[in-house]
Amino acid sequence: LKEVLGRNDLGTLNGSFNGEATIAGKRSKAHLDGSVTDFSFRGHNYSILSTNIDYKGGAIDGKLALLDDAGKINLDFDGETTPGKKFFNLSAKIENVDLYGLNLTDKYEGYLLNANIDANLKGLLPDRADGVVTISNPSLTSSDGNSLAFNNITIISNASALPRSLQLKSDVINGDITGDFSFSSLLPTISDIALQALPTLTDTKAVKEIRKKADFGGNDFNFSFTLDNLDNISDFFNLPINAIYPIDIEGNFDATNSQASLILDAPYLRQGNKLIEGTQLSIAVDGNEGFDRVALNTSYPSRDGGMIAMTLALQANNNIVDTDINWKIDRKRDYSGSVAMSTLIDNNDGNINSYTDIHQSTITFNDSSWIVSPALIVT
Repeated sequence: LKEVLGRNDLGTLNGSFNGEATIAGKRSKAHLDGSVTDFSFRGHNYSILSTNIDYKGGAIDGKLALLDDAGKINLDFDGETTPGKKFFNLSAKIENVDLYGLNLTDKYEGYLLNANIDANLKGLLPDRADGVVTISNPSLTSSDGNSLAFNNITIISNASALPRSLQLKSDVINGDITGDFSFSSLLPTISDIALQALPTLTDTKAVKEIRKKADFGGNDFNFSFTLDNLDNISDFFNLPINAIYPIDIEGNFDATNSQASLILDAPYLRQGNKLIEGTQLSIAVDGNEGFDRVALNTSYPSRDGGMIAMTLALQANNNIVDTDINWKIDRKRDYSGSVAMSTLIDNNDGNINSYTDIHQSTITFNDSSWIVSPALIVT
């Protein structure tokens, strides 16, 4: 397959396939049985892959199975492809799947994934359908036997007509998206709007490919999510920071008017025995004016007592990114600082260069002030 398709991640394929088909318009039908005994992908040899698919007059019914030393996956599905009658049902069972063992990730060696997935959707996939997707009892077990388990994760879609909605319910994240959305074009459209502030980057080959997929007519929605009960996730992955209070995320995206915003509010986080308070991240994108703005505010304890209040602000416009960092420690004597810099991003025949101008700034320790002299950094 590597030689035939020109893809370095593919290797050999050995198996047997039997099928038949009748092409007769709406009365077309087909049947396929397949068994793969050896298939190489990203350096892993998959031992047994089997499939059984029937198609008749727009209706499809099938089974797919993976039986491998690195886990088992069984899928049963059926659906209808006739316009106006489209639906899709899926039942999947994931048993002790080692994503590292399957060479699908470079991390989490020996971690085993288990879950059951059921989907019943009616309408045009992926983002114009009504129905429910349920992931039952998902769990991840580490190589040393620790387990991260959840109750059901439920996704409820009402997207066949405006206003569309997508609702997510689970142990750790709950919320919804409401309005009009097109997932296939969402990321390309966001990228295109955000890069209006840095037009020099739009001339690169990679960005041009992304921009081709942008759609400015199908994304106009609000979103709101709450993250809670994150302790088990932080402990399982040994994350340096743990959320001890619900985190709220909300915002909107309006592709027609080239506007987007996001606000993340995390009142209380913990790093070891340190309490981090009042963390808020805000992002605003205005493609019409060519501005991107990011602001981060937080407060955390200093090593020698007193809370450090810190603000980070970035603004991008016309290929220039302005950065301002301000901090102050809550003590009787003055401990504070302010650093400002401007970075020009330049594209010279596909080579991206940056020129960072550090402005004159002042830093104060114990009521004594120092001046930071201007400097230029070229990369």
